[in-house]
Amino acid sequence: MKKYKQLFEQITHQQVLKMTKIRHGITNDNYKVMTNKGIYVLRIPKKEQIALDRENEEKILKRIDKEDLDVITLYFNAKTGIKITKWIPFIPFSLKKKKHVDLFFLQLKKLHSLEVKNIAPFAPFLRLKIFQNAHSFHPQFEYENEVLKHVQEIYQRYPLVLCHNDLLFYNLLVYKNQLYIIDYEYAGMNIALFDIVSFISENDIEDPSFYQEALCRYYGEVTTQLWHDFYWIYLFSDLLWSHWGYAMFEKLQKSIYLEIARQKEKRYHRFISCISNYL
Repeated sequence: MKKYKQLFEQITHQQVLKMTKIRHGITNDNYKVMTNKGIYVLRIPKKEQIALDRENEEKILKRIDKEDLDVITLYFNAKTGIKITKWIPFIPFSLKKKKHVDLFFLQLKKLHSLEVKNIAPFAPFLRLKIFQNAHSFHPQFEYENEVLKHVQEIYQRYPLVLCHNDLLFYNLLVYKNQLYIIDYEYAGMNIALFDIVSFISENDIEDPSFYQEALCRYYGEVTTQLWHDFYWIYLFSDLLWSHWGYAMFEKLQKSIYLEIARQKEKRYHRFISCISNYL
């Protein structure tokens, strides 16, 4: 931690009074830093990341800077991924609080509605191949080709918008009457439905009534087609991030990545049974 204290002081020219690790992130280590001028968060990316585009992240941070979507970014290095943001005394996002859910969907729609230029696509099919080629495991995903075929067709029908693509609860901070969506490492042009699925799948929400609620909140009406599209994207999401988990485990040998890979693989097979009639 001493070297990170020195790094922070070099960047900001402020004396660090106290530094504490605040979260054991999957891809980053984060520190709460107190100085005589304020309180900040220092993000230090972990090594050996796969398919992250820091220059694209920098473009996105600049685009959303004045939109009240993210906390204030004070420093970002596109080469290292090191970032310093202003710390806010947030409370954790809770799915049980209607106000939190209301704020989330308002901010998600705002993010998706932004006009953007020169933002890289999330490129899910290319990303899947990158993840698959980055590990030597051989998971068997039943009906994988059929799932990919359906998802590719879905991508022809939905417009690409600026998406976050990693909507874990800990990336949602609530402060007073505002919700902030943080950490845009995986952000890029994608279909909005992927973000809705990300919010549900990454947080292991397994209540079908909430699936309906989420789709209704965003689209206004849940058609049979939309309902089917949702399940196909859900399957694809678990397929994608399962391979990411295997790839990360092979690189870092950290058990958390293997747990993620296997959990998503297991859920994929469980969800296949829900749509087997459409295969």
